[in-house]
Amino acid sequence: MGRDHKFRDVLLTSSIAAGSMYVFNKIYGAHAVNRHKLQALAKNFFNWKGLNVYYETKGSGSPLILLHALHPAASAYEWNLVIDQLSQSHTVYVLDFPGCGRSDKPNTLYTNFYYVQFLRDFIRGLNLQGAVVCVSNLTSAVAVSAAVYEPELISRIILVNPPSLRSLAEVPDSLSKGLCRILCLPLIGTFIYNILASRPQIDMYFSEKYFYNPFHDTDDLVDTYFESAHLKDGCGRYFAASMIGKYLNCHLGYVLTKLSVPIKIIEGSSTDNAELVLFEWKQAVSGIETAMIEHTKQLPMLEEPEKTAEEILKFCRGK
Repeated sequence: MGRDHKFRDVLLTSSIAAGSMYVFNKIYGAHAVNRHKLQALAKNFFNWKGLNVYYETKGSGSPLILLHALHPAASAYEWNLVIDQLSQSHTVYVLDFPGCGRSDKPNTLYTNFYYVQFLRDFIRGLNLQGAVVCVSNLTSAVAVSAAVYEPELISRIILVNPPSLRSLAEVPDSLSKGLCRILCLPLIGTFIYNILASRPQIDMYFSEKYFYNPFHDTDDLVDTYFESAHLKDGCGRYFAASMIGKYLNCHLGYVLTKLSVPIKIIEGSSTDNAELVLFEWKQAVSGIETAMIEHTKQLPMLEEPEKTAEEILKFCRGK
C-alpha cells in the first residue's frame, strides 16, 4: 500500500506540474503577442519550400537586401531606422528569416547551409541577382557562404558586427546537442524557451550587451523583440535550439580564401573584442574595408542609424 501511495503522489505531483507548465506556456505566449507590434499583410510573403517568409520592400534603384541577425527575437525591425535613408537611392528589401519573426517557424534543424539555400532562392525568386547584401552578426556566415557558392548572386557584402572567426568555427558537442534536444521538447522545451526569451531577459540584453547607451532601450523596442520571439505559438524554440546547439556556426577559413566580391565590416566601437574581431577578418580577407561607429555596440543601425546608413551607402557607391 505504501508504494501505491507513493506512486500516486508522484503521479499527482507530476500531473500538477505538467498542467501548470502547460497553462503558463499558453498564457505567457498569448501575453507576449497581444500588443501587435509586428504587422503583416498577405501580399508580403515569399513562398519557400511551402513556408511563408515575410518580407517588405521600399524605394527604387539597385537592390539592397538587409538581413537581420540570426536570433530568435530578431526580425526585419532591426533595420527599421535606416530603411528610409537607404531607400532614397536603392530598392531596399528586408525580411524575417524562416524560424524568426512573422515568418513560419517549422520544427527543423536550422543550419548555415539552410539559410544559404534560402538566400539563394530568395534572390533568384525576386530576380535580385547582383544585389548588395548587408547582414548583421551571425548572418555574416550566410552571406559570405552564398557569395562563394554562387558569386553572381551578390555584388557586395556589408557585415555589421560579425562574430569572431574563432567563435564561428565552434562545432556542436555532446552538451550543445543535448540542450538542443531538450529545447525542442513540446512542454518543458517551451517552458525553458519562455524563460530564456522573457521580456526581462530581452530588456537586460539590450541595456547591458546590445546598446552602448542603455537609454536607447525603449519599451517599444523591447516589446517588438519580445513579440517577435513568441509569434507562431512558441515555435521560435526550434530556431533557438539550433542556435544553442551551435548548428548555425560555419568554419569560414577555407570559404574566405575563395571570396571574390568586395566586403566591408561596420563595427560598433564599444562592442566586446571589436579590435580583435576586425584583426581576424582583415587577416583572412585581403583588401577588406572597415568602419567604426562610435558610441555603439551590437546594433549600430538602431543606436546611430544615420551614421550606419551613410557607411552602407558609401560602400554601395564604391567609395
